[in-house]
Amino acid sequence: MKEIVSVQNCSYQYEDGTEALKNISFSVRKGEKVVFLGGNGSGKSTLFLCMNGILRPTRGEILLDGKPIAYNRKGLLQHRSKVGIVFQEPDNQLFSASVYQEISFGILNMGVVKEQAHVAVKEIMEELEIMPFQKKPVHCLSGGQKKQVAIADVLIMSPSVILLDEPTSALDPRHTKLVRRFIDRMVEKGITVFVSTHDMDYAYEWADKVIIFKNGERMALGKPKELFVQKELIESCNLVQPTVVKLFQSLCQHGILTREKEIPTTMKELEQYLIGEKEKHSE
Repeated sequence: MKEIVSVQNCSYQYEDGTEALKNISFSVRKGEKVVFLGGNGSGKSTLFLCMNGILRPTRGEILLDGKPIAYNRKGLLQHRSKVGIVFQEPDNQLFSASVYQEISFGILNMGVVKEQAHVAVKEIMEELEIMPFQKKPVHCLSGGQKKQVAIADVLIMSPSVILLDEPTSALDPRHTKLVRRFIDRMVEKGITVFVSTHDMDYAYEWADKVIIFKNGERMALGKPKELFVQKELIESCNLVQPTVVKLFQSLCQHGILTREKEIPTTMKELEQYLIGEKEKHSE
């Protein structure tokens, strides 16, 4: 699979002198599921803003399909149509009077004719289960509904990369499940998805690649099962190990399971391990 995003020696310094990013480098292949992890202030959101072109790195560059971002009006419009971002707080990106107007704004601004835009908006609203509240004022929506509309804002542009900053933050269980289902659909469409989150259990189960940040630096990059077993690394970055990893390691330490088994990805897999051990001892 070809490389779609390449971040090369990227640094960013705010006007007050704060170094938010320090020489960050990594590359991602098309279709990969990538999670950014780190405590508050670690640089995750700043890097998203750089990747979308809202901020320009102080040093280094970001490539999309092998081409650097062009920081002129035309170049940024093209880049943002390919690299969409959904902010942690939907209110920071929703501004139209109604849901329909909000979702149609971007595609109409790109020059798509009204009739064609209407068809596209209807399709995306049906896919994201927005039709029941399409005529509502945006400010009257619940937090979960606003998140649905914010995701629709991005998907309507048919991006090749989507950046999701804390996509389930402050959502109830129903909307959390809904948003995660939408994320899986993005992946099925071949979109390269980046998720910034504090949910270690979700990161462990979902990601192909994990990048851990601390104080603007990249501390680690690898597969979830390679990184999350490293307790000292995880805790030093103000994170906690996923529940299933902690429980598996504890069961191994107490001799209930053996480390010969592959670390389970889900609680269901761990449950099957335990059932297997019980059956083995009852024979």
